Amino acid sequence: MHFISTFKKYTQESKPVNPRIFVGAAAGILIAIIVVFTLTGT
Repeated sequence: MHFISTFKKYTQESKPVNPRIFVGAAAGILIAIIVVFTLTGT
C-alpha cells in the first residue's frame, strides 16, 4: 500500500491534467502494440 500512498502524493503535487495524459499515452501505446502484434502475428 506504500506505492498507492506515494502515487496519490505524486498526483496531488503534480498538475491535475498530468495523470490523464499519462493514462492516455499508456493506453495508446498498449493499443499500438496490440495492433502491431495482430498484424504481424497472422
